[in-house]
Amino acid sequence: VDEKFSMNWNYSNFISQGNYTLPSQIVITLKYDKTDVTLIVKAPRIDFDREIAIDKSLPSRYDEVTLEQLMKTLIRK
Repeated sequence: VDEKFSMNWNYSNFISQGNYTLPSQIVITLKYDKTDVTLIVKAPRIDFDREIAIDKSLPSRYDEVTLEQLMKTLIRK
């Protein structure tokens, strides 16, 4: 079986302030084999010049997976 995978990112609804321009909407389209999945990320409000702290640590019970494994989990036939 020849499985095909592609991912397309589309940025829109840009917001500008000073020297910054950022998209307030991102549409991610995943195509795996013959199935499409669309993820829409919207940011109705963007704060510029504000420091934020993001905790990027992962719990030890999580295992690393490949993008292909993730797609096979999301798109079940």
